[in-house]
Amino acid sequence: MVEWESHISMRCGLILADSVHGYFNGVDQYISASPTSRLGGLQGLTVSAWVKRSVSGDDWDRLIDFGDGGTKKDNIIVAFQSGINYHNYRGDFHSTGLELGGSFPSDNWTHVGIIHEPSTTAHLYLNGELQNSVNVQLARKMYRSHNYIGKSHWSADPWFK
Repeated sequence: MVEWESHISMRCGLILADSVHGYFNGVDQYISASPTSRLGGLQGLTVSAWVKRSVSGDDWDRLIDFGDGGTKKDNIIVAFQSGINYHNYRGDFHSTGLELGGSFPSDNWTHVGIIHEPSTTAHLYLNGELQNSVNVQLARKMYRSHNYIGKSHWSADPWFK
């Protein structure tokens, strides 16, 4: 393991068959997770990841960006923009999402937990402590063919580092 590299260790049962560990240089390294089922819908969603981010900027670099690869209309996103944000796009409608301002810790392992309940309440946890809860429209239940960890579907966004 090289110390300067950024890391994500993630488990998301609906998408990944097992844990994923990755090293990200902010230039061209990402993970493309193969979908195993249709993600989203009335059952809600949980994302859990250990993250060591080596930059402290707020440029929309992605922890995850799960989408269809073309229209960018049904993406599920966890990104870093003035803190950490969870958003889902539903057709042409962009949800208000769940946001936590401030700066995300850099160069420290931080556990990120996002629980989006079937009731539409989304919760954001850092290191097991609840940081914010808001109502967010549930993502559509659909097959998402391009599920990126560490990369955005939008080419102008930086890669995770």
